[in-house]
Amino acid sequence: MHTFRSPQKIRFTHENIDNNKIAEDVYTLHGEDELPLCLCPKRGYIGITTTILFPCSNRFRTVDSCNGTFCLKTKNGLTLWNPSIRRKVRVPECPRSSELALGGIGFGFDPISDDYKIVWISYEKDTSFVYAVKTGTWCEVASPKPVYFCVI
Repeated sequence: MHTFRSPQKIRFTHENIDNNKIAEDVYTLHGEDELPLCLCPKRGYIGITTTILFPCSNRFRTVDSCNGTFCLKTKNGLTLWNPSIRRKVRVPECPRSSELALGGIGFGFDPISDDYKIVWISYEKDTSFVYAVKTGTWCEVASPKPVYFCVI
């Protein structure tokens, strides 16, 4: 999925603002020179404002973002989305996801393999899965044993 890489590095900054008990998500887009390209006029920023259409019509949660690519979770699964090139990819369902209902998801870039990866870590089992964007497949990996402790 080489289209997530671009010669022009774009960096998104996500900020969750809770002013007056109203939650607001603010996304700013920056070029290589770190000058803002897309800003939120409500926050007093000056710049070019544009509308970005989200790829999910229903409710979603941002798992994480990396180099301008977002990992989004909906009730239907995971989607990788790069708004700067208007491209989205539906991630295949994680193997045994019904058994791994309780777990954590992470998203990032692996510079060793030059690939974006999603990590699914089970809270209940000693197994986890890693999804590699280049191959489009999930790989099972062993999880470290959890350490339980109690502070009295």
